[in-house]
Amino acid sequence: MPNVSFDPGIEDIADERSQLPEGWYRGQLIDSRFQDFKNGNGTSLVFTFNVEHNGLPRRVMSFNTWKHNTSAEAQKWGQIAVKQFMRAVGKGDAQSTDECHNIPLDIFLQEGEKYNKVSRYRTAKSSTPDAAPGAQAVAITQQAQTFNDDVIPF
Repeated sequence: MPNVSFDPGIEDIADERSQLPEGWYRGQLIDSRFQDFKNGNGTSLVFTFNVEHNGLPRRVMSFNTWKHNTSAEAQKWGQIAVKQFMRAVGKGDAQSTDECHNIPLDIFLQEGEKYNKVSRYRTAKSSTPDAAPGAQAVAITQQAQTFNDDVIPF
């Protein structure tokens, strides 16, 4: 029988799949890819961010509608969110999301039904997100996730 020895305070560490509390987090884009909706009704540009929480890295995904076959409004807001992100990392004219990977920025997370939602970005101007009150926050006023026919996660 194996002997187990747990690290002190292991129960205090949040589960990898649990939501983070609402607020600003320092992070960076580590992956970006196109993914078709489950229902075949369009394509989403999926961002995977690595954010810091209590000294531990956590992954958070953002789904940005890129092509929507029945809603021009969903498509518009998804693409606006991507453009706002690119400006926050100083790559507003980038031709590929690869140019935006591994650049520190501050990300505002909101709690959703099952997963955190990314709602704002701002340029990382200080060593900690909460110490950057003067940083320009870019709010995403509407997200593609609110459209009922876009079932997320895929």
